[in-house]
Amino acid sequence: MKKKHVIVIEDEKNVLLGLRLNLIGLGFEVSSFQNGSVAYKEIVKMKDSGEHFELLITDIDLPGMNGIELIDALLKKDIKIPVVAISGYSDAELREKLVTRKKFNFLQKPFTFPDLQKHIENVLNNEANDI
Repeated sequence: MKKKHVIVIEDEKNVLLGLRLNLIGLGFEVSSFQNGSVAYKEIVKMKDSGEHFELLITDIDLPGMNGIELIDALLKKDIKIPVVAISGYSDAELREKLVTRKKFNFLQKPFTFPDLQKHIENVLNNEANDI
């Protein structure tokens, strides 16, 4: 059986490494990036080459292109993927802008990996909102 493919975008190297290792430990295939613009270009390339991915986990505050801009750019390319957005900022306006989307979940930093795992399960089981 093919592993579910998760894309993780996080600019903090140690956080990205921890997420990557934990997700691999859960049996996911993981592609990871530290820059929103680089991630966008690679996601488009993957999609154009026929690659399939089940989930995007992205920080909101990223260099190059922030998480909101990334999500909007993917939608413009008709790339629809469930999202778990993570952020250390508690911005009510940002949160409201995001939660109106389907298959979308927001997780405030700091969080534990079991918290993230619950959000992943909710999104993959269609219990959240999709970009």
